Amino acid sequence: MRQQAGYWVDADLSTLAKIRAFDAIPLPDRKLPTSVYEMLADACVHSPDKIAIHYFSDAQRCYATGQAVTYGTLWRRINQTANLFHSLGVGPEDVVALLAPVVPQALYTMWGAQAAGIVMPINWMLEPGIIAQLLRAAEAKVLVAYAGDDLVNTWPKVQAVVDLLPALQAVVVISDATSVALPSDLPSSARVIAYEDVIESFDGEGLAFSRNFAGSDTAALFHTGGTTGVPKLARHTHAGQVFMTWSTAVSHRATADDVRCCGLPLFHVSGALLTCLLPIARGSSIVLMTSAGWRHPSAIPNFWDVVETYGITGAMLVPAVVGQLLSVPIGAADISSLTGVSSGSAPLSPHIADSFEALTGIKIREGYGMTETTAVTVVNPLEGCIKTGSVGLPIPYQHVRVVRQQRLDSAAVDCDVDEPGLLLVRGPGLFPGYLDEKANARVLVDGDWLDTGDLAYLDSDGYLWITGRAKDLIIRGGHNIDPRIVEEAIYAHQDVLEAAVVAAPDEKAGEVPFAYISLKPTARSTGEEILAQSVSRIPERAAIPKVCYVLPTLPKTAVGKVQKNVLRADAAERVMSLAIAQAELGPVVGLRVEDRGAAGIVCIVELMLLTDQSHDELSKKVRSVLGAFPIQLLILPSPGA
Repeated sequence: MRQQAGYWVDADLSTLAKIRAFDAIPLPDRKLPTSVYEMLADACVHSPDKIAIHYFSDAQRCYATGQAVTYGTLWRRINQTANLFHSLGVGPEDVVALLAPVVPQALYTMWGAQAAGIVMPINWMLEPGIIAQLLRAAEAKVLVAYAGDDLVNTWPKVQAVVDLLPALQAVVVISDATSVALPSDLPSSARVIAYEDVIESFDGEGLAFSRNFAGSDTAALFHTGGTTGVPKLARHTHAGQVFMTWSTAVSHRATADDVRCCGLPLFHVSGALLTCLLPIARGSSIVLMTSAGWRHPSAIPNFWDVVETYGITGAMLVPAVVGQLLSVPIGAADISSLTGVSSGSAPLSPHIADSFEALTGIKIREGYGMTETTAVTVVNPLEGCIKTGSVGLPIPYQHVRVVRQQRLDSAAVDCDVDEPGLLLVRGPGLFPGYLDEKANARVLVDGDWLDTGDLAYLDSDGYLWITGRAKDLIIRGGHNIDPRIVEEAIYAHQDVLEAAVVAAPDEKAGEVPFAYISLKPTARSTGEEILAQSVSRIPERAAIPKVCYVLPTLPKTAVGKVQKNVLRADAAERVMSLAIAQAELGPVVGLRVEDRGAAGIVCIVELMLLTDQSHDELSKKVRSVLGAFPIQLLILPSPGA
């Protein structure tokens, strides 16, 4: 057994002053590995017989459906997979796309791809057209695709995109089983390889090719920035991922004795880096919560039993999962091993956090990060004060500022303590830019600070408090309304599982708040009753929502973020459809609202011309009804006109 790498240190980072004292030592003096591959080598060769990965396909039957992978096997598979990719022509500048959920084989291919070239994890839930565009943009040479199971069905998408990609050299098919039966309907334009059929033919002791890593080498491409259109591809360097892994582990005081669970997808930086790379690099064990992660129907109902079974010490959750766990009785499960729970990817309601602490006795440590900051950049300290509602203090060597928005075109002016403004981030975790250079305009401001687009403030202790996205602000008659304040008032109601408040267009005030909620299974209240009982907790009259809609569940991204853009479009469609109906134009007008990303929300009206009115007359009447709403209006003639 080799000695652990010397860069792992234990430090008290409980205050901002202690963090700044820690990072007074220049980062190069920490002697971090140059690459992700070298960092993984340090961990794997240290304890080759220790279990690195636990995986099961059904949380209700962990052992019956489970498998375990030692560090020795993991290291062998990483090398074999890197050598497989090299044999397919993958070099340091070539991209291996990964269309797969979180199964052990996906981890082999992710880290093997980074050893041979560049990995690009892709959301397997995207539409085939978007997947094809991402593959083309990256000029992917190899596609690794999951063969599929009852909940993760990727193969039809592989069929749909492969024949559109002439540059693709091979499709490597993986599975969570020990063998893969290739589908009968294979794409014709690329070589298709069953991973398990060939992998043992490659050397597992090391790389069979020469690779001189540089910290500035691109290690990965992660798609980001979008609920509509084609996402941008953010570049991660080896140095950025190594730094983030090390600095966050030090902030968490992670040890080799930890057992952490992973239910987040690999195409999100929190899943790939925080819940997989970080614990493995530290020599811990990870528990993969089925191929579908938290989406698997067995995962959340059986979580407390899984904690007991594997002795899980830490878990990273998203707010939607935290809310659902509140409805799952702990029962007889022994969860005493669970000492650390963190939350990220979306704002966590303090009410939900307090309810979780009341249930488990564990304070949730909320953090903040972005794909562009190579995952986490701020987190509540392990020791010292955990401030519920705050995302905490910067990790070592990362820096944050909050500045007044109106001055960003010139020199940024720092806000005072407790004064909200725009959040800027700087440090070695910052990404080098998007793959498409045109997307890099105004990413950095005031020198080398990243414009996050988030609103926040810093308190007197240096803790960061996120108040929302700049575009999430509701401006009612010139009055700025922070939706989080209203959401907290609604969350305090015992029947509310999820809450989101968004801007709806209004003829007079410009925007007004609309509330959307989903209810707990035991709920007995209506939306109207919940809103009425929440009014007394809303600090300003202008912030009281006009309506409260109850949905079965709020729309979310694949990593659990509420898609407020979808709710804003829904609110606009409801408002403008009502105006059309009240004007008795419903029979002659078709209306829909679309979120067009950077182009904004657009109301599209199609004239049916079912009366004797001319197109111009009907168009004029529609404009008289809808023209006062602060939203783009596009009037189209009937298809038959």
